[in-house]
Amino acid sequence: RLDHQLSDHDSLFGVYSYSIGLPWFTPLANVPPTYGNGENYGHRDFTLSGTETHTFGPRTYNALRFAWYDHEYVRSGQNGDFNPYPLFPQLTPSNNRGLPTMTMTGYVKLGDVGQQNYTRNYDVEITDDFTHIVGAHTIQAGFDETGFKIYTPSGGFIPLSSWAFTGAWTGNLGWPSATNPHSIGNAFADYLLGYLSSSARPIAGLSGTPTNDQFGMFIQDSWKISPRLTLNAGVRYDVATLFENKTGNMANYYPDLNQLVIIKGQD
Repeated sequence: RLDHQLSDHDSLFGVYSYSIGLPWFTPLANVPPTYGNGENYGHRDFTLSGTETHTFGPRTYNALRFAWYDHEYVRSGQNGDFNPYPLFPQLTPSNNRGLPTMTMTGYVKLGDVGQQNYTRNYDVEITDDFTHIVGAHTIQAGFDETGFKIYTPSGGFIPLSSWAFTGAWTGNLGWPSATNPHSIGNAFADYLLGYLSSSARPIAGLSGTPTNDQFGMFIQDSWKISPRLTLNAGVRYDVATLFENKTGNMANYYPDLNQLVIIKGQD
C-alpha cells in the first residue's frame, strides 16, 4: 500500500495485492482417488490500483484512477507424467498426458482430465471524476474506460480421446431376430472384443485472444434544495464494443443469419 502527499494540491494512493492457490486438488464425481480428478485446478490473482487526487480549491477537485487485474487459472488432471501415445498410437499426436477416457456401462469410468496451460484474464480500467461545488449544487462529470482480454494458449494439449462400450454388440445389436433377439449384452465383453459403441478423436486446440473495450461518460447535478430534500439529475452514455480476436480463429453463431461469423481480428 502507498499513501503519499505529493504537494499541497496533489496526493497519491496505491494498492498492490496477490492471491495464489497452487496446486489446488479438486476431487471430481464418480472417479477413484488415483485418476480422473483435478490434480491442479489452481489460480493466481494479481491486482494493482492507484488514485491521484488534485485539489484546485476548497470546492473543486479531480480524482484520476487506474486499476489492473490479472486472473490466471488452470485445469490440469492427474497422471501428468503418463504418455498414452505409445500405448495408443492411433491418438492424435499431442503434448497432452494422462489416461484417455474409457466408459463401460456398469463400470466406473476410466480417464483423466488431461493437461492445460494457464488461461489469463486481463482487465485494465481508467476513470476520471471531476467535482465542483457551486452554492447548493454539486456538479460531477467524468469518464471511464475498461479493456478486457482473455489469453487461452493451447500449448499443444489436444484433448484426450474417448471410447465407449455399452454391451450393444455382445447384446446382438447388429443382427437381432426372432430366434436370436437383442439383449443387454456385456460392456466389458465388448471391450475385450474391441467393439466400440462410440469414440471421439479431438483435433488440435487453438490459441485465442478475444479482446473487448467499454467506454462511458457522465455528468450530474446534486441540488440540495433544503436540509431535508436533495434532487439528483444526470445523464450517462456507455459504449460496449464487439469482441475482437487477434488470431482470427474464433466465430459465433448468429441465428438471424443462420451461419457462423468469424470474430474480427486485429494486429
